[in-house]
Amino acid sequence: MSTIESESSDTDRTSARERDLDNFLIEELTASRIFQDWILERLKEFIDVPLYAKSTTGKNPKREATNGQTDLSFVLLDDADNQIVHILIEDKVALGFQPGQAERYAEEVTAARQRLGHRRAAAVLVAPSSNRSVLDHPCFDVSIRLEEIIAHLRERRETLARTDNPLAEELCRRLCARINLLDALSKKRSYNGDWRPNPIPERVTFFDQYLRLASTKVPQFRTPNSSGGPNSTTMTFTLPKIRQLPALGQIRHEFRKGEVNLVLRKAAGSKKNLDESGVLPPDARTKSSAKGSLLVVLHTSPIEPTGERFRQQEQLIEVAIGKAIRLYDWAKDNAEQLTSIIGGT
Repeated sequence: MSTIESESSDTDRTSARERDLDNFLIEELTASRIFQDWILERLKEFIDVPLYAKSTTGKNPKREATNGQTDLSFVLLDDADNQIVHILIEDKVALGFQPGQAERYAEEVTAARQRLGHRRAAAVLVAPSSNRSVLDHPCFDVSIRLEEIIAHLRERRETLARTDNPLAEELCRRLCARINLLDALSKKRSYNGDWRPNPIPERVTFFDQYLRLASTKVPQFRTPNSSGGPNSTTMTFTLPKIRQLPALGQIRHEFRKGEVNLVLRKAAGSKKNLDESGVLPPDARTKSSAKGSLLVVLHTSPIEPTGERFRQQEQLIEVAIGKAIRLYDWAKDNAEQLTSIIGGT
């Protein structure tokens, strides 16, 4: 039976997804009292487990608290089907937390504790040991590595292998399949292959640091949170309105293009007029967007949106923010003339 486990392949690693971990945990916590006891043993510092009649496991159907929801619930019930213990479980295979996400999960477990008692609810994070950006987060009581679950399943398989009956052999093979799945999930580490996490932990860290810097340099501009996904390569500034320039849109810092641009909505048809007007800053150029906007562009140094490189690029980012300020001031100083050139909207 040991040969079955060795059949895990690169194809398994590219096809396995976080939802597979959800389904594995639901099945194991529903079907295996051994696995239930193993999970509860990991939580003995944080919860008291009373005598219970049965348990239920499933994906969370609704939020316990404001705008945050963990993936799964494992609930212990008494004879009257009342909840007596509530375990909230969050999976993070290779994803990081979005801004404020972990704190919302903490609010969820706090709500459960207020309802059931302080030692009757807990939060568990399940992730591979490679996902260091989330493991041992203070908003969770316990972090369980996938590798620990794999070791637990292997112990169960070895015990069953010593039992000579067809049902034990079938269960051994099922455990081997689960081990293969978790092993595939634990190896999802490379962001340069066929599968990428979303959000990318390093991207989320970069945007967090950029937002803090922008709040000190341009507090008058609003900067929305980014998803931190693979396509998050732009910081967008929402600007104070300029009454004399209704076409004013946003300012965008395009990291990898190495440019800061100001958007004039529905003004692409006026590109030639603006280019020939003499109003543009001397080092600016214009380009039209596919959506019909006209962009006024200043060149800046390209930036790689990775958290670990933020500090070494911070001066370049400050220069780019300075150019965003310069474009807004230019638009404000020339608002009436710009509206005359491009027409109102």
